[in-house]
Amino acid sequence: MSDIKLIKQHNAITEARYEMSSLEKNILYMLMAELNEGDDTDKTYTVFVNKLSDITGKAIEHAQFKKATEKLINRVISVKQNDDSFINLNVLSSGKYLKRKGRVNLELSKEIRSFFFELKNRFTLFEFESALKLRGIHSKRIYEYLSQYKVAGRITISVLELKQRLCLYDDKTGEGKYLKWSAFQKYVLEAAKKEIEEKTDISFTYKTEQEGRKITKVKFIIKKKNMPSTSSDKSKRTTIKGATLKNDKLNQEELKCYITLQKDLRWLDKKLAYKVVKNLKISQIYDIIHKLKSYISAGENVNPINYFEYILNPQNANIPTLEKKEEEEEELKQIASSIYKIFTNNFDFGHEEAYNIVINLSEIEEALKVLDKLNQLKENKKKIGKEELLKKMF
Repeated sequence: MSDIKLIKQHNAITEARYEMSSLEKNILYMLMAELNEGDDTDKTYTVFVNKLSDITGKAIEHAQFKKATEKLINRVISVKQNDDSFINLNVLSSGKYLKRKGRVNLELSKEIRSFFFELKNRFTLFEFESALKLRGIHSKRIYEYLSQYKVAGRITISVLELKQRLCLYDDKTGEGKYLKWSAFQKYVLEAAKKEIEEKTDISFTYKTEQEGRKITKVKFIIKKKNMPSTSSDKSKRTTIKGATLKNDKLNQEELKCYITLQKDLRWLDKKLAYKVVKNLKISQIYDIIHKLKSYISAGENVNPINYFEYILNPQNANIPTLEKKEEEEEELKQIASSIYKIFTNNFDFGHEEAYNIVINLSEIEEALKVLDKLNQLKENKKKIGKEELLKKMF
């Protein structure tokens, strides 16, 4: 992928329950890609049919586009609240299809804007083009969900909850699609696994958990793809156009790293990318790339240009940068592990419940406060319900 553009949404949207076609979802992705902090609340966003076709490589008839737009205007997303109840939100407040111009003008509903703007924590980042190129709607939803946990690398969810999020099961009527595990596995999990592996920045495997003979949970193991490889094209092997520094010939290993920084990731301009590969060890550069991508995916405000310029400055040679972040992350993991154990051992929380709470702790200070409250309640010996406990915690 030549240009990695990330789009962002609140975790509540990632975990919401709603029905939507693949084309409707793509129109929404196109809208999300146009969002910018500071946009007016009544701003209208334009989505072009031809642009969507060019990215997905799939021709879209204007009649299809119009029908998908009309359906999207009436779509409702069910978002889970803190008390486990659900609130229904309209995605759009208006939409106008302009046939002759091959575009649609859309306006986000005011009630859903807060799930896309000014997000500082508890949000999901995923690759715009990867999401667009997935054809199956279940592949798209599962890709979003796994992107939420790609830094953690694993997540467990009940089969029932996953089906409800994908609108494959109605808990009021007991009716649904792919009710048999074999059908759900084949047409949802395996289909998504194959497509996500082929078209996105992640891949996954999964294991199942059973209660008796019934499969009740799915444990996803998420892997981020390796660094993009590039061809050893002879036309690219000798020099880099535009390089103004001396000794501008790069060996094959340096060239691959240069192309990763300058063309694949589009993080650095030609001059800075050249300086990086000539002054740092290649293994060190790839290690930095991996770490920076992890921080960016987790929502950290990290600027690759500033970081590489900082590390290339001789005055900063002995000053730790990412290492400090790693120490803080390790400390946060240890605190989160203690919180997890108290939840499961002292307050009868299930492993999935406890994990989904601690995974959202992003600050050491916040985590320490939670741990301190839990220890106080644990010492109190007084029985307390889960709902009341969470209210005291958060």
